[in-house]
Amino acid sequence: MLFNPYSAEERERPPLWDTLSERDFPKAHAMIVAGARLDDIIEEDGDTFLHRAAQENDKVMVDFYIEHECPKTLETFDYIAQTPLIRASAHGHTDVVVRLLSARSNPNARDEGRIGNTALREAVRGGHIEIVSLLLRAGGDPTIPGWMAITAVDQAHYEIEGGLESTKAVGIQQMLARFPSVLRDRKRKV
Repeated sequence: MLFNPYSAEERERPPLWDTLSERDFPKAHAMIVAGARLDDIIEEDGDTFLHRAAQENDKVMVDFYIEHECPKTLETFDYIAQTPLIRASAHGHTDVVVRLLSARSNPNARDEGRIGNTALREAVRGGHIEIVSLLLRAGGDPTIPGWMAITAVDQAHYEIEGGLESTKAVGIQQMLARFPSVLRDRKRKV
């Protein structure tokens, strides 16, 4: 059930949304035990408390969601075509990435109809080497094309070509060296 939390009428918000907004976790837990579901409070644009918590490194909210099961929310794309895992990866929140992967978030999820970036590409773009390693170990595929058909491997090459030869960028490129790259391989042929 999708809803608009920004509507003029406050009563359109499900009670669980208001309770989580107030961060009243004991009351939210009681509501879930009584039948409320976290997967029922996904906003019309796909945003959720879990998306925001992943972006803000709010481990308490992330853990609450994971402990109370939210399979639909874990894979929902928000208004910028990101899952909670993609948001956490983009912002470099390693602990949240670990939690979300433990909850079986798909490291290869992408919204093909919009931006299409994976968590791995966003982690590469942010230079988050530890998260890149975690996502690879969890089965993340660095050859999946995202925005502008650029893969995570291409993104790693692009970061260095763009002058960002930091230790992290070089380390990420080395981690991804065994995978094909249109950008890297084209340069080698020239």
